[in-house]
Amino acid sequence: MFILLLRTTVSNRVLLSLLYTVMCLQLHAVDDISSLVKKVKKSVVNISVETAAQSGHLADSETQPLGSGVILDADDGIIITCAHVVNNSTHLLVTLNDKRRFIGRIIGLDEISDIALIKIEGDHLTSIPIAKEDEGQLGDSVIAIGSPYGLNDSITFGIISSRNRDLNLTKFDNYLQTDAQINFGNSGGALINSDGNLVGINASVLTTYDQHGNANSSTGIGFAIPVEVFKPITKQLLENGQVERGIMGAYVQPLNPQLANALATDIDTGILVSDIIPGGPSETAGIENGDIITHINGTRVESTNHLISLIGTTRVGESVQLRVTRNDSNLDKTVTIVKQIEAHDVKKTALDGLVYSDYSIIDGNGNTTNGAIILDVSHGSPGWVSGLKVHDIILEVDRQIVNDSRALSKLSHTARPLLMRVQRDTTKFYLSIN
Repeated sequence: MFILLLRTTVSNRVLLSLLYTVMCLQLHAVDDISSLVKKVKKSVVNISVETAAQSGHLADSETQPLGSGVILDADDGIIITCAHVVNNSTHLLVTLNDKRRFIGRIIGLDEISDIALIKIEGDHLTSIPIAKEDEGQLGDSVIAIGSPYGLNDSITFGIISSRNRDLNLTKFDNYLQTDAQINFGNSGGALINSDGNLVGINASVLTTYDQHGNANSSTGIGFAIPVEVFKPITKQLLENGQVERGIMGAYVQPLNPQLANALATDIDTGILVSDIIPGGPSETAGIENGDIITHINGTRVESTNHLISLIGTTRVGESVQLRVTRNDSNLDKTVTIVKQIEAHDVKKTALDGLVYSDYSIIDGNGNTTNGAIILDVSHGSPGWVSGLKVHDIILEVDRQIVNDSRALSKLSHTARPLLMRVQRDTTKFYLSIN
């Protein structure tokens, strides 16, 4: 009995020691977080809009809290926020953490990325340190700081739940998803990591509605604009007041298992190049149809929107490094970004909606057949309407021989309709594509 009691006592002592250690670590962590927030919250501001009454008298005006902002440059009084917070405003009132108030003016705004810059004239401001582009990773702890419902200095905790999230708002969508609580008024606020560095700008929250169409309270799923998006956008807004987006001169689509199998590649993630614009930067760089883009500037590409976002935030005239896979060989290509063509200047081709690749086969008699093989046909595309099918082989376009996918791409930009000579199984026939 004595021995059993002794063992129990020792066991309890060990347990108490472990509990004490855990409590000390928790208290230390809380103390670290408290110190971190105390330092960083000096950089987070409240933004209100001042709207004058119809009489136009300032005395009749009223101030409404709109959102939050983050001081990026203390010397010049530059504050970043969301474009939807300040867009269409007349007068802006910026309230600092120390309760000082300043009139703000918009010096740059980009609705597509939802980024805006405000300038105030003030002294003794505190700017926030900006994280490196690879700091905000899946599972990292984050803290959201802002002014939800006008309640200043509100903080919530969470993790980065997902990266490169596409909300189908624009083709440039690229958000961080977090379970740190974000509510109305948090927009434009800071999402920081455990080092106190800014990894994102709080932008939106997933909202559900009841049967009467009324918005429910926060779902606990929030979204922030990541540093790799807001940093280059901010640079352009500071220099030009607007954002000039570039293109790489290629059409792309997601790589799915069916396409990967048809391309005979072991790669299961990447972006497939479906068409090259003749004379464009991708063709100049040696990018070809059927290439699979896996990385841009060393960053793994997660989706088409991720790629478009990274390209779209690159300044016109600058170059990006692409890692592409072709026939299971990795190639590095340098593409110089050019100015985006306005939508009304872009001419659709007869091959829009088609994915194709090189085709070459030698039959039993030693005869070689070259062409371009169709890997995918989008429903409703010109090729689909004309009757093209997957595994069709394009042999000629307007009576000119097609030896590979590159030749097909070039010939597709001639005048419509296109006369195509097609091989399907052992049968050869002509198709007209408008």
